[in-house]
Amino acid sequence: MFFGSIQTAVTNRLEQQIVRPSKLGLDLAKLLRNLGILRSFEVVQRLTDCRAKDYVDPLPLAVRNLSRVNFPQLVTPEDLEQQARVLPCGVFVLWHHQLGLTLDVLAQHYGISCLALAHLSLPPSQVAQIRAALRSKAAGEAGLPLNQTLPLQAWSLHGWVRDALQRRSALLSPGSPALLPGSAGQPGGGEQPALGG
Repeated sequence: MFFGSIQTAVTNRLEQQIVRPSKLGLDLAKLLRNLGILRSFEVVQRLTDCRAKDYVDPLPLAVRNLSRVNFPQLVTPEDLEQQARVLPCGVFVLWHHQLGLTLDVLAQHYGISCLALAHLSLPPSQVAQIRAALRSKAAGEAGLPLNQTLPLQAWSLHGWVRDALQRRSALLSPGSPALLPGSAGQPGGGEQPALGG
């Protein structure tokens, strides 16, 4: 129902959409907001409250439901690759019994089968950013059991980008050890490659 509501908003170019409240819907809204796919969401107690609305701001270019309540679709990493070839550029939203809500890039990284929820069509630059960030997240959590990794609802793409920019800025600041002559891995410093001759 959540993705159906989002698809209706995208199709009709609505700025906001009321969705039926549920724990899964709230987790999906958090996940999509944290990935930069939804601008925001708000939860209220009553629909009649005029000061606030129960809504999400849709951003995906298109949404395609992949599973139905009475017909769930289990997908392998290979299935995801095949479907990605025929669908527009985007991400697959999945569910795994140890990871909870996840995306195709993590399912492929871990080599696990998941329940397919939806495919979200997104601009290629946004997909590339999401994939790079999630690969970095998975590499940082290497060796952890899947059920001990940070859930995507609690992880933020914006926070990852901010941290990456701060690390890069620190490396490029004057006096940074990475820029000093003699630093390993930098021109003029550390071990020099052998020259053939």
